[in-house]
Amino acid sequence: MTFDGDYNVSPRVSPDGKTLAYISRISGRFQLMAMDLESRQVQALTDGLRDESPSFAPNGRIILYASDNDNRGVLAAVSSDGRFKQRLGIQRQTSRALLGPFMATRGRDRMHAAQNKGSNRGGWGYSDPHSTPV
Repeated sequence: MTFDGDYNVSPRVSPDGKTLAYISRISGRFQLMAMDLESRQVQALTDGLRDESPSFAPNGRIILYASDNDNRGVLAAVSSDGRFKQRLGIQRQTSRALLGPFMATRGRDRMHAAQNKGSNRGGWGYSDPHSTPV
């Protein structure tokens, strides 16, 4: 993967095989990074304190990840080039971190979900029937 930084985890390869998304600890912050696998160029996509568990959309243009907002777990998304960022309007009323957000599609709906760490049930969902497929 990469030897830059002192802690790199959660590697995910984009559907087209050209980009590697991963979490890297930089100056005590856990940030979502993207590496172009051909050029080996690395770009920070987020600047959060505790971002984790990246997951690519089926077309590779969006990366869903777990983050926090005021010590509460939230789902967030960033474009694969880092230009567009959005925290999704779903917030779990707990200080527990999230584990394993993923993106699934069903027709025109998008579904985002995540599991709380330490829990084998529960989770979140988000469906936007007015969205275009990702």
